[in-house]
Amino acid sequence: NLSQRAYDYKKFANQVVEMRPSSSGALSVQMLFGFVKSIHSWLLMDNTNVSVIHCQDGGGTSVCALACYLLWSKDFSSLNQAFHYVEQCKGVKCKEVLSATQLRNARYFEKVVQSGPSCVSRGSMVLRRVLMHTVPKFSPNLSCKPYIQVLCSGEAVYTGAEMGSRKVRECLQEQGDLCFPIEREVKGEFVIQVCHCINKTQAVCMFRICLDTAFIQEGVKRIDTGDAEISKKHDHRFDEDWYVDLIFKSTTADDANGIKDQKAAAAVAAAAASKRMAEWGGGEGASKPGTRRGG
Repeated sequence: NLSQRAYDYKKFANQVVEMRPSSSGALSVQMLFGFVKSIHSWLLMDNTNVSVIHCQDGGGTSVCALACYLLWSKDFSSLNQAFHYVEQCKGVKCKEVLSATQLRNARYFEKVVQSGPSCVSRGSMVLRRVLMHTVPKFSPNLSCKPYIQVLCSGEAVYTGAEMGSRKVRECLQEQGDLCFPIEREVKGEFVIQVCHCINKTQAVCMFRICLDTAFIQEGVKRIDTGDAEISKKHDHRFDEDWYVDLIFKSTTADDANGIKDQKAAAAVAAAAASKRMAEWGGGEGASKPGTRRGG
């Protein structure tokens, strides 16, 4: 059961595994590996066993999970081949049913299957800035009032301003690029959500970006309309050349710089101590100014 709701599993002898996707309908990379291993172990138990997979509406979640299983079980050598096979069997077009996050997580899954776990980063990242190129048209005057949040493990680690406050300013088309300073550490799966404030109590989501630090490198990551979660009814509000640049900095780099700074400080302190010792006469047992030797 890959849907977001449960039902009476007694009708199936309670032999149902429940894996609930996120609100965007995407299974995390970790859940995708749990899914394929669960299917594999069930089918190995008995040659007559059959596995039935379903999601909420027969759309992207089950398509993504099935393609990942076919890749993991080595039925196909690439994710594209697996997607093509699922398309033929289900009579759907993957690009029409898969969300940006579902496709991204499937690509992450493929990378781990083909390259091994060494391609996965265990560290965290600092999201320094979010740069948005061109202003989405959500107001009658073709402007927007952006309200940004960064959520990690379901909890907000950054909120740009209180919704409806004066700090949420109207951004006009002629402003061009918008910059949101973030400077927050994120680890694992996280979501960047940008809403348009209609008034003090109402807002509409302009776009969402769901990422995983396990597959992010330090530097700039560009997200265009095909990589962001944008409602189809809002597609026309974004220019064709719209994109978002996410600026990341590795926390391990900070740790390394910190160690270098500590070593440099220790070297400076040692040099200063040596200089003082030389001024005091040098050598062990040299007395400090204003003190007397014992004896």
